[in-house]
Amino acid sequence: MSDDVALRALSAVLLSLTYREQVPPCADGSNAWTSDDHEVRAVVIPLCTSCDLLTLCAQYGDEIKASAAVYGGTDRTPTTRKAKTA
Repeated sequence: MSDDVALRALSAVLLSLTYREQVPPCADGSNAWTSDDHEVRAVVIPLCTSCDLLTLCAQYGDEIKASAAVYGGTDRTPTTRKAKTA
């Protein structure tokens, strides 16, 4: 699936949801899914599980090689580890 195909698939489902007057959890107007704070992102991940877009969103995240934010219930933002001190 190319980036364009994944985007079109997501767009089609979003349009379908709009017709049914439904919105995915990530369309709540917040920036929690893209927050710089990992704790904020962790709170919203469970909201993805009941979303009609879960699989398509994950596929789109894979296709665009997302390296930040939450896609399909997965936080793709790298975690930084502090060096251990002896």
